[in-house]
Amino acid sequence: TGLADTTAAPSDQHRFAVLACAAGSTVERHYYANVDHAGTTTASQPDSIPFARKVLAGQPVASNCDSLVPPK
Repeated sequence: TGLADTTAAPSDQHRFAVLACAAGSTVERHYYANVDHAGTTTASQPDSIPFARKVLAGQPVASNCDSLVPPK
């Protein structure tokens, strides 16, 4: 989530992640300071590329549901 996102409010994205966790989904969530909605594509690459590689290889993905905090 880009913390400067005005397309999808970071607080709404947080609520969605919390609901996904409550439903039993594996969620790996990250915040990117001073990044808007479109900017997360580039800013998230250090996290999203390894994540996609794990999923495509059938490797487990660690959930961070237990440490979700609302955006500031």
